Amino acid sequence: MKDLAIINVATLLPSKQNIKEISEAIIVDVQDGSSNPLEIVVKLTAIEKICEQVREGISENVLIELGKQKGETIVFDAKVQQREVGVKYDYTGTPEWVGLNQQYEALGKKKKELEAYLQKLPRVINEVNQETGEMLEMVPAARTSKTSFAITLSK
Repeated sequence: MKDLAIINVATLLPSKQNIKEISEAIIVDVQDGSSNPLEIVVKLTAIEKICEQVREGISENVLIELGKQKGETIVFDAKVQQREVGVKYDYTGTPEWVGLNQQYEALGKKKKELEAYLQKLPRVINEVNQETGEMLEMVPAARTSKTSFAITLSK
């Protein structure tokens, strides 16, 4: 990572193109063996955590500054805007919605129970539905997964 060692984040123009170039350079360094992939991914995890904590810690300051800018400004060619996020609605005042939601939750519970049953099923079996008397074919759930990794930073 010879070229990346001299990158000063404070003077870097945060553009999509610069982000792409730096990302590609790091990837090439790992792929050609110049950098240890485990060290890089641990450092990236630390950087992500730093960014999350800083963003959370300064969000009120950012909103105050945006208020001075009428909710929108340009910094380093990036548009910074105040937005409404996490809008929620409360429907519990409408009895019809409450009834539909209860049915929905009951079906969700029934679905989860069936899924748990199908996950443990060793082979295809035929069963009689106790409510309808209908003969049902029960097929074991197909299991798929993807191998990934987890990183736990020290305290």
